[in-house]
Amino acid sequence: MNEMGQILMRDHYLENETLSLKAKGLFSIMLIQEPTWNFTVRNLAELSRDGIEAVGNAVRELEKAGYVERHREYSPEGHISGVRYILHRTPCQGKPAPENHQPEN
Repeated sequence: MNEMGQILMRDHYLENETLSLKAKGLFSIMLIQEPTWNFTVRNLAELSRDGIEAVGNAVRELEKAGYVERHREYSPEGHISGVRYILHRTPCQGKPAPENHQPEN
């Protein structure tokens, strides 16, 4: 943020012509959230008038392009306990999932 309170956004994803405007806008919103914010498609959808399906499609677009990784986390009983989102300002392809991550419920 500069001295005028403006967010300076010169990032690869904004210049990527293969991404839709919806995906670019969603990723911008994701990047300004606090690290402790609960990333879910439902919570992301609540930040705009777009529905869960539209936001889910944009998240999948970002995943496919390598800007977002989502990793399911499981309880000791084998149930899904959360999903961890990892955001990349430049595309990251084929990166292995971290071994020990905390669920974001």
